[in-house]
Amino acid sequence: MYVDPCLVKSSYVRAGITPGIFRHVTKKIVFSLVVDDFGVKWEDRADLDHLIACLRELYKVDVKIEGNLYIGITLDWYYAAGYVDLLMSGYIEKALKRLDIAKILRPVLAPHAWNAPTYS
Repeated sequence: MYVDPCLVKSSYVRAGITPGIFRHVTKKIVFSLVVDDFGVKWEDRADLDHLIACLRELYKVDVKIEGNLYIGITLDWYYAAGYVDLLMSGYIEKALKRLDIAKILRPVLAPHAWNAPTYS
């Protein structure tokens, strides 16, 4: 996977073998990159500012500190409780329309027809 020279110059490296995950050599910051979306995990605001400054050397960057939208997924963070809710509103409706699937009139609860067992 390609790593931007700006990131390499600023000591950002791939984090292991997972494509699209990067970390800083000395700072406590990790980010994922999917096409043009960054998801950043940081502890110190100075580390985040360092990454943003590095990216702004070459690119136009919009920063949304809340982190509530990533690759089309809405994120509702509950930090105190230790979890996040993921929401892809409209996904099913868009997929059904794109695949041209008519509304199912009766629910299908199994991937195939059920055959009642015959006991002897």
